[in-house]
Amino acid sequence: MRLFEFLLKLNGKFSTIRKITQPLVKKAVLDPTQRKRLNKFYHKLTYYEKSIFHALYGRIFRDGKNYDIQGEWILKFAGKEIRIPLESESLWLDWETALSVLGHDYEIKAFYENQINSSNPPACFMDIGANYGTHSLLLLSAGIHTFSIEPNPECKSYFERLASYNQVKGEWFGLALGEGEGKAHIEFPEGETWLGTLSETDFSNRKEAIKSYPVEIKTLDGLIVENGIKPDLIKIDTEGFEEGVIRGGENYIKDKLPNVIFEANKGEEQVRLQRTLHKIGLEIFSLKTYKKITCPEDIQIKEGNFIASKEETLSF
Repeated sequence: MRLFEFLLKLNGKFSTIRKITQPLVKKAVLDPTQRKRLNKFYHKLTYYEKSIFHALYGRIFRDGKNYDIQGEWILKFAGKEIRIPLESESLWLDWETALSVLGHDYEIKAFYENQINSSNPPACFMDIGANYGTHSLLLLSAGIHTFSIEPNPECKSYFERLASYNQVKGEWFGLALGEGEGKAHIEFPEGETWLGTLSETDFSNRKEAIKSYPVEIKTLDGLIVENGIKPDLIKIDTEGFEEGVIRGGENYIKDKLPNVIFEANKGEEQVRLQRTLHKIGLEIFSLKTYKKITCPEDIQIKEGNFIASKEETLSF
């Protein structure tokens, strides 16, 4: 275990330590000189360590207070720099985004970087369930043609702000994908757009107001044909609707066999998605170990991100 990892885990284990370090990190973020030093420290962290840093400090500005700041946080990814603006009126979201870009679902971000740096990088990326488009931003920074699919209307303007700040431009579709076409509503707790779901979800234990918007549902096959899109890397994170998205894109996936990254957290859901993708002709791999998943016993505890690929093995 690296020293950085040990110290971060120590913070996670003992609240008395966090009560000291969280105010110190907050103070450093607000001071330009200290923020620059903190940012340099952050660059030295591994993906896993960044995930711990995100868990410990990502929400430190969710205290309802106003802070005077006009700055940025720099991320290093696949030989490029990605800049996240930090502004007073949106600091709680800016800072949480800055740490989540590489720290949330870190195994997916590591896979992206490996693919981009490989001899056969993706040419076209489709980000299904894009939320604020941070996955899209990573691929756009590498010059990869990117399509972002997100039904929540509150997410688009923030993505456009990030893209404009980094002088890149993606293509955004404000709709949901499913097994068939139709209409639905997306619901989520205010300020938690990433929890948006089309299914009936019990948010009764949440303190925030629950927001709801009508959304249009199309199929992946239909969207691809209609817009002439040919993705060779697809990410699906649709809060339990992954299977419907895959079934709605079965023709394209069978024909082109793109790499498909998907989320599946529950055992039954994992088994169903594996069977569906196996029938299409794809093998399933862990994104943490790159080992092939052939049965439920191959899945590690708390593992929720996988990749379906036509390859027999995955290695970097």
